[in-house]
Amino acid sequence: QSDGWTVTRATKGSEKLTPAGEWVPISKDELIAAGESIRTGNRSRVRLQRGGSSIQIRPNTLIRLPADGVQLADAKVHQLMGRAWYEGEKRQEDHFEVGTPYFAAVVKGTEFDVSVKTDFTRLSVRRGQVEVNDYDSGDLVLLNRGARAETPHASRAGLETKGNAEVLEPTAARASDIG
Repeated sequence: QSDGWTVTRATKGSEKLTPAGEWVPISKDELIAAGESIRTGNRSRVRLQRGGSSIQIRPNTLIRLPADGVQLADAKVHQLMGRAWYEGEKRQEDHFEVGTPYFAAVVKGTEFDVSVKTDFTRLSVRRGQVEVNDYDSGDLVLLNRGARAETPHASRAGLETKGNAEVLEPTAARASDIG
C-alpha cells in the first residue's frame, strides 16, 4: 500500500500545495503525498483512490494529507473546509481517519459525507459505521447507516446526533491536531 493517494479524476481549477509551498494544477494519475494539500474551486472536483478507499472532494474544499506520523490509523486526512464524500474499505483494524477542526472520524468500513462550514461541522453515514470523537467535549459516538452527528462551532456543546447512533464511553477533551 502506497503512502499517498492517486488522483483518478481532477477537473479544471483543482490544485495541490506542494511541500515547497506552491499551488499547482492537479492531473489524473498523479500521486498526492503526505504533506500536500488539495483545494478545489467553485466548480472543480477531485477523486482520490488509495487501495480500497476513496475520497470525492467537492467544490470549494480544502483537504490536507498530514506529514506527521502521529495518527490512529494508517491513512489520515485533514478536512479543513468544504465537503467531501469518503468510502473506506472494511477491515478489522482502524485504518482510515478523517480529522476536522472540530472532531475526528475513524472509518469502520463505510461511506460517509463530511461538511465543514463556518458555523457547524456535520458527518452523515450512508453505509456501514463511523466512530466520531468531538475534540471539545470528548463525546464519542458510533454512527450507523442513516445517522449523522453535528457540532455547532459557537456553542462547543458537543455532538448532536440524529438517527441510529450509539453513545460510547466519552474520552478526555483534546485539541484538534489540525493547525
